[in-house]
Amino acid sequence: GATTNGGDMGSMMGGGDMGSMMGNGGGMGSMMGGEGGGQMMGSFDENKPFDLQFIDQMTMHHEGAIMSSEHMIGDSERPELRQLAESIQKSQSEQIKQMQGFREEWYADAEQTSGMPAGMMDQMMGDGTAMRQMMGGSMQEVMGGDVTDEMFLRMMIPHHQMAVDMANRALDGSAEH
Repeated sequence: GATTNGGDMGSMMGGGDMGSMMGNGGGMGSMMGGEGGGQMMGSFDENKPFDLQFIDQMTMHHEGAIMSSEHMIGDSERPELRQLAESIQKSQSEQIKQMQGFREEWYADAEQTSGMPAGMMDQMMGDGTAMRQMMGGSMQEVMGGDVTDEMFLRMMIPHHQMAVDMANRALDGSAEH
């Protein structure tokens, strides 16, 4: 059933159970945190330019939303969620390109401040074929459509709240550009 598979999926995604990942938003924040740079998403080092850190973190944040929408609801039975997945992928891909342009213009020689370099998540995930093979199908097939749809929505609410909080910090005067 979906419960058994959901537990298995939790093991595959890092050992936590899906209930705790879905329930508090900390799971998504932790997954999207600065694993490569040692810095949590949404936290900023006062010794580095805020704008540079914002671009790097928001790029990684958007890549996570794109990946999640593609792999979790891209094949949902609900047309509204498939449309949402397409909208997230289109709008956030455009925003990533814009942020990468700013980064190149303002900080061309700067090292990555957190997480993975831009585009690395896409390279790791590819088209999702390897993930589907490892899991035995898409998340919709393995966990069940309703479970996956709900998990996506529960994860995306705190995920996007984190992005709003980061954007508000940029608007409060922290941003240089």
